[in-house]
Amino acid sequence: MKNLIHFMLAILLIAMASCTKEFLEKKPDRSLVTPSTLADYWTLLDNREIMNRTTTMSQLSSDDQYLPYTYFQTQPQSTRNIYTWNREIYDTADPGNDWTRGYNQVFYANCVLEGLEKIDRTATNQSEWNNIKGAALFFRAHAFYNLVELFGKPYSQTAGADLGIPLRLSPNLEDISRRATLQQTYDQILADLKNARNLVPVVMDSYTARPAKPAVYALLARIYLNMGDYISAENYADSCLTLHNKLLDYNTLSLSSTAPFSTIEHPEIIFQTIMPNNLPLISRANTLIDTVLLKSYASNDLRQAAFFRTLTPGTYFFKGSYTKFTAPFSGLATDEMYLIRAEGRARRGEISLAMQDINLLLSYRFKKNTNGTSTYVNQTAATSKQALDIVLTERRKELVFRGLRWLDLRRLNREPDRQITLRRLLNGTEYKLEPNAPRYIFPIPPLEISISGLQQNDR
Repeated sequence: MKNLIHFMLAILLIAMASCTKEFLEKKPDRSLVTPSTLADYWTLLDNREIMNRTTTMSQLSSDDQYLPYTYFQTQPQSTRNIYTWNREIYDTADPGNDWTRGYNQVFYANCVLEGLEKIDRTATNQSEWNNIKGAALFFRAHAFYNLVELFGKPYSQTAGADLGIPLRLSPNLEDISRRATLQQTYDQILADLKNARNLVPVVMDSYTARPAKPAVYALLARIYLNMGDYISAENYADSCLTLHNKLLDYNTLSLSSTAPFSTIEHPEIIFQTIMPNNLPLISRANTLIDTVLLKSYASNDLRQAAFFRTLTPGTYFFKGSYTKFTAPFSGLATDEMYLIRAEGRARRGEISLAMQDINLLLSYRFKKNTNGTSTYVNQTAATSKQALDIVLTERRKELVFRGLRWLDLRRLNREPDRQITLRRLLNGTEYKLEPNAPRYIFPIPPLEISISGLQQNDR
């Protein structure tokens, strides 16, 4: 088995060395065959084509975008199935790519964690050794979290009985896969991250594809938010912002550009990931933006011009990814942290502090007068509910097309007054997704079921 793992890693390293795609910024040394040094393990974790890609199914299923029927017809069957929330979604064009992508990341991380145990930690290499282990733990937790938000139920009081995902903690390919409970899954994710925070560096460098402490805190904040533990979410968002709180003034952008964020070193990015760009639905101008969302932006709100581009009068598509790449940004950024902290504050009655976060964020988003003063007028709230309504409205407008809308729909379905029924209208046929419907949980790919015998999700 060890020889098999070494052989697989050799193939991976050779493939990485020959990769020339735009998202792979660091090329590993072609002379590497079997990883055995700290540099070798960085090479595995620095493969951004593997480690810094997230999922597509959640974005395709959300209400951020809609498809004209003529364009919908041109899509692969799996894309059409996901878009219309069909019970069966997979076909030969997509045999389960999000599942495979996530567990590839887990495999890489486990190979690094196992390999590190063979390298003595010394006074000379201790900092780098710790950093690599912390990064591997972060990547494994990140992958597990993305997987459980697709293939597990939303976290709730029944998490101890609900099915989670297989927790593969070793690169041994002979290990039998079994689904942990949802509670065990989240416990593992949180344990990995809490171990990682003591190992990764405090200060981020320009290579934001590697996690530093702000990224660990940011991911913990996102996870606790989706678990409904708003106090912990607020606390970790605050810890993140204590270390990295930069915001970008949208007045400095070239808003007429087709890619306004592509020419800047984005100060808000804490950890860089993108959605896979091999899926036409999320990279074509034919993917149009929800008109209700578009109308929610004020006339002096620069986000509409920064995020969207008009196609024909009255129709818009997304252009505002936070990356220099064609695929949408799906990573961690400070604007999300301000919104998480604001939500936590609003939910526990700290209205003034919640609005302070919102008003600070929006002061960087609204047009300035010629004398440099902002046209933004600070918002106020009289009650916690009013503050929360404002926070969630701004969250909807700020975090569009980052893969987060689906997670928000899943978690807010727990609150009866915030439930939304999603609808698609295609050639006269209406498709609906009711709140808390089983189809908020994706099926495990049939190939995985046939190999491992895992229990399938009900749809």
